[in-house]
Amino acid sequence: MMLYTGRNGKSKILLCTFVNAVYASIVSLVFSRQLIPRADLLSHADYSGVSTDAQVRWIGHIVVRNRNCSLIVQKLPDQVDEPLRPGFEFKLFDAFEDYRWTLDGRGIVVQHQLLSEPDKQYRQLTMLDLQSPISASRSRKLCVFKAWRLQIVRFCYRDNLQQLLVFVNQRGRQLQDAYLVDLRNGDKRLLYKNDKYILLSFDFNCTLRLGLTENKNGIQEVYTKNASSAFQLHKTFTADTSVGSRLISIDKDGSTIYWISNEHEDKGSLVAEDAITGFQHVIQRPKRADISYVYIDFLTGEPLLAGEEYFYPEITYVHEKLAAHYSFLKERFPDATIYPLRISADFSRWYFTVVSDREPGTYYLYWNAGDRRRLLFLFYSNRKVRKYKMQPKRAVEVVTRDGLVQVCYLTCPADRFSTPYPLVADVHGGPHARNYWEFDSTVQLHVDRGYAILQCNFRGSTGYGKAFLRAGFGQWGGTMQNDVIDAIDWSVSAGIADPARLAISGVSYGGYAALMATVQTPDMFQCAVDSFGPSNLVTLYQSMPREWKPTKASYAIRLGATANTEAEMRWLFNRSPIAYKDRIKTPLLIIQGMDDLVVPVKESDQIVEALAGSGLTLIYAIFMDEAHGLHYVPNVLLQYSLVERFLQLYLHGESETVATIPKGCTAMLEAYPEWNLFLETEIMGGEKVKCSLIFKEGDEVQGFTVKNVIGFGSFGQVYEVFNSANNQPAAMKVELTAQRNHALKNELMILRKLRNANVRHICKVFTYGRVTEYSYIIMSLVGPNIRYLLKTTNANCAFNLRTVLHVGVLSLEALQDMHSAGYLHRDVKPENFAIGNEPNSRQLFILDFGMSRQFVNNEHVHRKPRAKCGFRGTLFYASVNALKLCEQSRKDDIWSWFYMLIRMTTGNLPWCHKMPSKEMKLQKQARALSIFKNEVMDNASSFLAGCPTEFHNFLRHLKSLTYYDRPDYEFIYSQLNQIMKKNKLTDDMPLDWEQRPTK
Repeated sequence: MMLYTGRNGKSKILLCTFVNAVYASIVSLVFSRQLIPRADLLSHADYSGVSTDAQVRWIGHIVVRNRNCSLIVQKLPDQVDEPLRPGFEFKLFDAFEDYRWTLDGRGIVVQHQLLSEPDKQYRQLTMLDLQSPISASRSRKLCVFKAWRLQIVRFCYRDNLQQLLVFVNQRGRQLQDAYLVDLRNGDKRLLYKNDKYILLSFDFNCTLRLGLTENKNGIQEVYTKNASSAFQLHKTFTADTSVGSRLISIDKDGSTIYWISNEHEDKGSLVAEDAITGFQHVIQRPKRADISYVYIDFLTGEPLLAGEEYFYPEITYVHEKLAAHYSFLKERFPDATIYPLRISADFSRWYFTVVSDREPGTYYLYWNAGDRRRLLFLFYSNRKVRKYKMQPKRAVEVVTRDGLVQVCYLTCPADRFSTPYPLVADVHGGPHARNYWEFDSTVQLHVDRGYAILQCNFRGSTGYGKAFLRAGFGQWGGTMQNDVIDAIDWSVSAGIADPARLAISGVSYGGYAALMATVQTPDMFQCAVDSFGPSNLVTLYQSMPREWKPTKASYAIRLGATANTEAEMRWLFNRSPIAYKDRIKTPLLIIQGMDDLVVPVKESDQIVEALAGSGLTLIYAIFMDEAHGLHYVPNVLLQYSLVERFLQLYLHGESETVATIPKGCTAMLEAYPEWNLFLETEIMGGEKVKCSLIFKEGDEVQGFTVKNVIGFGSFGQVYEVFNSANNQPAAMKVELTAQRNHALKNELMILRKLRNANVRHICKVFTYGRVTEYSYIIMSLVGPNIRYLLKTTNANCAFNLRTVLHVGVLSLEALQDMHSAGYLHRDVKPENFAIGNEPNSRQLFILDFGMSRQFVNNEHVHRKPRAKCGFRGTLFYASVNALKLCEQSRKDDIWSWFYMLIRMTTGNLPWCHKMPSKEMKLQKQARALSIFKNEVMDNASSFLAGCPTEFHNFLRHLKSLTYYDRPDYEFIYSQLNQIMKKNKLTDDMPLDWEQRPTK
């Protein structure tokens, strides 16, 4: 035994690490057992997205197969002995987003994103007809919106229930316009053009009644109106009240507004408010926690049930209309909480769930037929989980060092000796959110591996009143952090946690707390897991998502400061883990989504870059096509295989064996010192990664075998490889970590985005990864590039006109598609276009996106030019604008394309013998060349000598373009076609490289 003194001066008993290790080994041998498969806990549930029609006669649920969604529709039973009937399947469209039953139960409206559109900003509403013969073809397009976001709000109780209210973000991310969609013909009508309100609310007849906005002081202002009047200020919410209060519904005639409100009390009550006078009647005052659950009558908007959750969820209010029904159900489930999900208009049929901390969901149908009440089990949401024993989640109160009481949830392993457990503190995100007593698949996963899980509702968490919430304002890295540490100290002093085997983990704010723990309490934790957590509060505030900006004042109040002054920036930076990076010595696992807008990838990048050379054990997993949280199952499985193995190394729990990277996973892994072995043997299935600077023949990388090197330079190396399983050839591009400039990660991100946008003429990516010494991408193997073909095909280093036009059209298609997807190439030249291998040598591929840049923002609006820009591109083919170090736009890519066209036609460019000395600095070379190019192009007849006359039209068009202008691609295509016709060229004429073998 060893005695040590804790941070608060309390004496605590610590078992010797050696004794713990030996004891754990004995227990593992004696009580070895089969682990719950990770896939059973983390894969899609059998039933998800479940809902019924208004009269509880039909039920639907979503099935996901390989990212493709289907809607299964089934008829609910009418008799106790009647089973849930087999359903029929509607295949959903593109990227499914939502579905709603029509009020008459005759159809379903499906909302989906049109992935076929280049910018993916189109949303479509489709009607599925349940009354027609059962067929997926019985779908009918209603309408399409070009919008960043579309939200189905409700069906209107007028015009025979044939109007659908939707909110549309079509003029930006911040404000939503309201539209009515006619379900009969798909006509859409603008109901309200919104230029002010961050929230709109309509009554059941789709009459606008309420709007909410926020002023510069962080005060939220509620405006109300009747059918004929203008908006008038109704009341205001402070920053703490606005978090604890929320609108529930507005009744049918708009006279009563139902709120959960903490305006006049500490905790949120369920209230009915007169829309004109503002007088409030309290329907249900909470016992110990804010009202958090309300079920409303879908015909009237009146609350029928309400509940709260201090330790465990409980229904505290039942309307007299439901009292007899609810009492019957409560007698059948005396120890459970019953949550109705849909109650029919006459209250006779209920679809409800019974919640538990050990089951993901059990669903029932109840109906009252005359004087007989009947109850029918429907399904378990996830049958796989029921095969295993789940562990209970216990609620405890922990007193903080300054006397506040926080509610925490503790889940411990079963069938173990009564010894301290290795413990993972799981910190919730928000931070103004909370943990609940509910089934949590990730908690059960870790408990099954032998860890106790502690989840704290620290100060600042929601649900426990306004004062408790307000106590967390401005306390990032302060007393909120202390509360988490105090709870862990309690678990150690209570003999639950082993102080020598502690870890901290969290998502979003929880990831920040994990990072902060490594700098504030560096000797406390054996490892830490940061998922989607910010490392720098200054850059976090500055990169706030655009849709949050209308509420940025209240956000700053809760955060503690803005980043508008030097003093505030200094305050935020001092609460940031990045400020104390030199203190970090705890092994770190960092998870990040490449498309995360809430916590952008630079938040993780900057802490990884700061620590990468420190010798600290660090693994960084970046998931392409994922945002703030992982949703694609293969990615989730890889995430938790990493977490499992990471915790096993440092806390000595158990871990499921990892055979290979889950198929379809989009992760890019970066590993630092002692994680090489883990990456090679666990994630890559035993395929050894060779970390030499140049691979040799026969080396294997993630299922591909190296054949030979085919290119190298300042960018790194390129190898020809082949798939070890099917001998399919491929190319592997490798970038050394030691290189000064890293472009491969950016290239990979852009390649994936271009592939998703259906850009033509780009290579397919098979896989990618990163270890300590290098990053790599394995992609399609293409043939020789255009520069090589120019040099080797003809003596004059030029192509015949048919070949020039072939390359010109295909390369322009690639650039046009890139521009439509919102990206510039910024290095257009013959080397970056290659033909396909035989027999596909007429194909053309655009290569090398290391210098590419997105020129539009997330709303697809053209960015403003930056005042200062470095040079990007190749001097020989760069536009004059780029050489002047000005911001590039679409026209600059087309200028470079034009120079490439001239080079292929004439064999050279006029400035080939006037290139500046390479001894000059790059910026001076660029400026000198820009002057000469301008002079040359002033004399068009000399510049374009030997070119078709249509090239003069190209030159005039390019000179007319400004920074924001879209090049007229159609005009350029028409000129290229005119050259074809004028010279009597045909598609079947041989290309230059077809007249001799190419390799």
